[in-house]
Amino acid sequence: YIITDLVHLQYLDQQLWWYDSLGIFITAFTGLLIGIYSIQIVHNLLNSFYNRAVSWLLIFGSMLLSGFGIYLGRFSRLNSWDIISNPLYLVKICIRDLQNPLAMKTTLLFGFVLSVIYIAHYTLFN
Repeated sequence: YIITDLVHLQYLDQQLWWYDSLGIFITAFTGLLIGIYSIQIVHNLLNSFYNRAVSWLLIFGSMLLSGFGIYLGRFSRLNSWDIISNPLYLVKICIRDLQNPLAMKTTLLFGFVLSVIYIAHYTLFN
């Protein structure tokens, strides 16, 4: 999700552009690394309960859900605390957005990118 904050750089003064773009990049890269490592931990745990095929299916499912979460955060402007503070509104927005072609394209795009990054990580470090 943090990577999508790059759209805000267009509104910055030239003097702040490099500073803010570096800050966003470092934050996004750190979040991506921590996320990939967390998925690896969950994947190893899933492998102890299920066979490989089921584990991979659950991992790819979580990547698609993450892609949808990125859409909900960027375009529907929802936050993680909405699941506690306003769960019915969250469900309403999710149902509405499941019919939105942009939501499906964004979900598939980010789900695919996250999956490719995780597969590369898995291939290199397992």
